Amino acid sequence: DELVDEIRSAVRQAGLIGIIGTCDKRRGRYYIEQVIIGRNGAVLGRHSKIALASVDRSWATPGRSLNVYTKRGLKFGCLVCNDLWVVPLSGAENDPRLTLKLARRGARVVFCSSYSGSDQRFRPMHESNVMLRAMEGRLFIVTVNATAPGAVNAATGIMGPDGKWIIQCPRRGK
Repeated sequence: DELVDEIRSAVRQAGLIGIIGTCDKRRGRYYIEQVIIGRNGAVLGRHSKIALASVDRSWATPGRSLNVYTKRGLKFGCLVCNDLWVVPLSGAENDPRLTLKLARRGARVVFCSSYSGSDQRFRPMHESNVMLRAMEGRLFIVTVNATAPGAVNAATGIMGPDGKWIIQCPRRGK
């Protein structure tokens, strides 16, 4: 809570809108989520991860809502990690195609934070998945991956509705 308050203050001072990956405990349950912070530092909303991997299900509760936000004329949605990828072998029970659902609700951009790991066997799946989902929903997907000791297997960058990377960060380092 203290760190989120610090970030809210920094977002307010910078006059930005922030989307932060975090974990929260509410009513005795833990959620893996993104918190959307407005330019005034107020919490505008939250997205709790829906497609939990098996490792998540041992301690986290799945989210139930999928929202589209409109700020400064931009309609966007948020996803966390496996909500976008729905990685085979991750223990996800089904693929709810959340990017398509957000697109059908009017989102033009989806912001997704994740920690995909560094097992390069999963790299082709991550790359084709973000490309196909951007094309299917005709939307931009902004992915932000955590760093790892080796190269991560899912890129940080912006995928366009045409299935091409607009910008892509190096897979190593910060």
